[in-house]
Amino acid sequence: MEPAPAKAKPQGRLLVSTPLDAKDELEERLERCVGIVQSLTNGLSDREANDALTANVCKGQQQHEEVCLGLFTLVLTEPAQAQRCYRDLTLVNRDGMNVVLVKINQILMEKFLKLQDVPRTQLVWLVRELVKSGVMGADGVIMTLLKQIAGGDISAKNLWLAESVLDILLEQKEWVLKSGMLIAMSVYTYLRLIVDHGAPNLLLLRQKEVDFCIGMLREKFMECVIIGRDLVRLLQNVARIPEMELLWRDLLHNPQVLSPQFTGVLQLLTARTSRKFLACRLTPDMETKLLFMTSRVRFGQQKRYQDWFQRQYLSTAESQSLRCDLIRYICGVVHPSNEVLSSDILPRWAIIGWLLTTCTSNVAASNAKLALFYDWLFFSPEKDSIMNIEPAILVMHHSMKPHPAITATLLDFMCRIIPHFYPPLESQVRQGVFNSLNFIMEKRVLAHLAPLFDNPKLDRELRSMLRERFPEFCSSPSPPTEVKMEEAVSLEMDNHVLDKEEGCYDNTEAAFSDDEEEVTNKGKKREFRFHPIKEAVIEEPADITPWLDQLDETMKEKVLQLQKTSDTETQCEVMQEIVDLILEEDFDSEQMSALASCLSELFKDHFRGDVLPEEITEESLEDSVCKPVCLIFRNLVTMQEDNSGFSVLLDMLAELYQKQPKIGYHLLYYLKFPDETLRSGELLNMIVAVIDSTQLQELMCHVMMGNLVMFRKDSVLNILIQSLDWETFEQYSTWQLFLAHSIPLETIIPILQHLKYKEHPEALSCLLLQLRREKPSEEMVKMVLSRPCHPEDQFTTSILRHWACKYDDTLAEHIKAQLIKNNNQPRKRQSLRSSSSKLAQLTLEQILEHMDNLRLSLSNTKNSCKYTLYCTLYSLYYTQYALYCTQYTLYCTLYSLYYTQYALYCTQYTLYCTQYTLYCTLYSLYYTQYTLYCTQYTLYCTLYSLYYTQYALYCTQYTLYCTLYSLYYTQYSLYCTLYYTVHSVLHSVLHSVLLSLHSVLLSLHSVLLSLHSVLLSLHSVLLSLHSVLLSLHSVLPSVVRVCRCLIGDWLSLSQSSLRPRSFRLCSTSKRAVTKPTR
Repeated sequence: MEPAPAKAKPQGRLLVSTPLDAKDELEERLERCVGIVQSLTNGLSDREANDALTANVCKGQQQHEEVCLGLFTLVLTEPAQAQRCYRDLTLVNRDGMNVVLVKINQILMEKFLKLQDVPRTQLVWLVRELVKSGVMGADGVIMTLLKQIAGGDISAKNLWLAESVLDILLEQKEWVLKSGMLIAMSVYTYLRLIVDHGAPNLLLLRQKEVDFCIGMLREKFMECVIIGRDLVRLLQNVARIPEMELLWRDLLHNPQVLSPQFTGVLQLLTARTSRKFLACRLTPDMETKLLFMTSRVRFGQQKRYQDWFQRQYLSTAESQSLRCDLIRYICGVVHPSNEVLSSDILPRWAIIGWLLTTCTSNVAASNAKLALFYDWLFFSPEKDSIMNIEPAILVMHHSMKPHPAITATLLDFMCRIIPHFYPPLESQVRQGVFNSLNFIMEKRVLAHLAPLFDNPKLDRELRSMLRERFPEFCSSPSPPTEVKMEEAVSLEMDNHVLDKEEGCYDNTEAAFSDDEEEVTNKGKKREFRFHPIKEAVIEEPADITPWLDQLDETMKEKVLQLQKTSDTETQCEVMQEIVDLILEEDFDSEQMSALASCLSELFKDHFRGDVLPEEITEESLEDSVCKPVCLIFRNLVTMQEDNSGFSVLLDMLAELYQKQPKIGYHLLYYLKFPDETLRSGELLNMIVAVIDSTQLQELMCHVMMGNLVMFRKDSVLNILIQSLDWETFEQYSTWQLFLAHSIPLETIIPILQHLKYKEHPEALSCLLLQLRREKPSEEMVKMVLSRPCHPEDQFTTSILRHWACKYDDTLAEHIKAQLIKNNNQPRKRQSLRSSSSKLAQLTLEQILEHMDNLRLSLSNTKNSCKYTLYCTLYSLYYTQYALYCTQYTLYCTLYSLYYTQYALYCTQYTLYCTQYTLYCTLYSLYYTQYTLYCTQYTLYCTLYSLYYTQYALYCTQYTLYCTLYSLYYTQYSLYCTLYYTVHSVLHSVLHSVLLSLHSVLLSLHSVLLSLHSVLLSLHSVLLSLHSVLLSLHSVLPSVVRVCRCLIGDWLSLSQSSLRPRSFRLCSTSKRAVTKPTR
């Protein structure tokens, strides 16, 4: 039969989890809030549900937060209810959505990568709704969402997020224009993302990004100027896009078009880019891992972290562009403290060197070098920070030996960028690089630059170019002093200095260099440490006037005295007097709050900055715990809890904690330091891992003189067990330090249970030598004999042989005691309290095996036969006696078994009698059951007759229904007959009417045809008339001329009747002559 499968852990609806993951606290809380909301609204209408939620919200802040978070979670996990839940959320919230905004930011910064697909989509939808509603603080959520868009990533999820946020910004453009920081952040983000979206399938998205950036830059250019010089760097990367090229030309040659207040590109290049812009291009996950490497990982142990980071973020071809963002972030944001700089933490230059050496694209490598030197080009010591330019010079300095090609490439780039970055500003770029190099030497980052610029590993042409560009830094009158800055080399503890430059950021594990530099006591190597410039803090005198009037005269006088003096020793004396006043019986506890306010104000300098001093020295550590406020801690720690003053001082500390919460960190030293150090195996491992034999001997001397305690009785065993996995010298050093203490060996003798002869030879040898000096005790003998017997393991035999030769009687007594004890042990399984440990079980067989080995080892020893025979015979006799006792015990057990069997037979007879009684009772029950069955049968018969009567009634009813149905059918047939009759009559009438109408229409059609023929004849007549008119029109001019001639003739005839005859004849003859011509 197969076992049932284990029940899988239920998968949450918000975050992605595996069966091995613990339940997320945030998800648990949000699910509880959802349960509260659902319990309030189940089974209610929308109006009733809203009233119930409003009533619950009014109860208090906790209920308000629970309801808001429950509705918020429903929006993320229930898309179908999202609109209604968001409406309810806007109605019931009382803080302007502050609770929701805080939770959205928390999810975006901590849980966004673990969000399931539906909640991620709904989260973007919710942000869009918040922006539409104009919720105050939504711009901060948008900027956090922008930070989650990863650079160098063209996966589907990342592209969806980039496009979704861009759509929100485009849809709510007027809202975006109200926030200058949001404009600058979104422009900075999408100018960077345009570079990644050059593939053909991403052209639509890139065009939207280009249009958005150009629109914002042209409309709100002065809001974008706050980005600083990195705006020019981003625009330079996208200047080849046609739309961007026009903007780039205006930026260089016509700046007034963009804004009347903009004077030119130099205004941007001289402005330092804020950290928030450099950090916004790294996702929270990238930022966390990068900060972890620069604050937790030791130099030389970074390879696995770098490999992991590269596999996750830098493994694709598109991710090459991310290197620029990482380098700009490291230079501009990651500024380690002095404590980190002086430790062995991975330095910034090593990470940048790793990013440069693993770059596979020439374009990306060129952009990465520009990102590294970008702050050099227009560096101003008054405005810029040394921390921005320090990584570049250190990469070149530390790469000269292991990676000279990197140094040469960077130096060549630095020389060529001066004339080629922007020719009109060549002089300004040259001055910026010169200022950078000069400031580096001034702040002692490097003492001299000549070893770097004149190094023989560089190409001759490069060295000549460096001398030409930077003649001021290429000569040094004396050999340079090497400057240690970010390397953690302890000159006090080590006799040899490890050169860590080999393998600082290559792909091999860090190893010791061949070059080892010996430091003697006559002259130590000078070490220069770089300290970041800190802004001067103007201290204001403490004002305690409001609380002085609440103190009594004595206490007031002491507080004023404490305020006036500046000497620490005097302040401590006055503080002790104040503590003594507090511990007096007549101290008024009502003035405790006022006194705490005065002390917190007077000692506010003690709580500023780190708890530990920046420079870890004996004097600085002593000063850090000798402050006046520490006197309260000392008195409290040295006082017994049952003392009456203990509770008073504890109340005083509680009041101080209310005024200054950081006081708890200062108290932590007094509470935890002794316990944590004395039981810390890690701390001891750190010590024994770095000391040599001379320092070990010094530590042992300090321990034996009582100046140093490194082990304590209650924790030494655990520490020694931890040391079993350490290196050989570390284990020997640990055992030597333990032996220097006066701790009884019985304290650590249980470690024998954990020691194996092949795996722990160091511990066994040290323990063997120590046992050799000790007189055997019963516990020692027991632990030694409890070791398993093995032919190659001589530990038990050797120590028993030594004890047998030196303490024969004592050893024999202890072995006898163990034999008796093991033989008297009950054969039943023992309880946990009867045996101390499973490993500590000692059997009779083990003792006899060890005794036999001891006999064999003593057989060749002179004057040892007596003891050997005594031990062996005694063991055998006692074993025989034990066997007899065992046989007797077995017989007693057998008798008890017979007696138990008889008792079982008696019990069986009783059971048979009981069984017979039960059978009788069962028979009576069966008879009663038979009677009940008969009664039941009678009832069934009666019921059957009733059912039969009911069936007859049903049959009658059915007959009536059939008759009724036949009547209904007859009625239906009549209706059908009537319907068909009326239908036929109407059909015939309508058919005749339609025929008559058809004939009328035909006659009308013939009439229309005759009219059409008449119209055609009229049309022909009109056409003939038209032709006649046209002919008349053509004849009319000739008729007019004829008429004119006739009229002229008539007039001439009328005039001729009045003239003389002679004249008429002449005229007649003339007319007669001319007539033919007319």
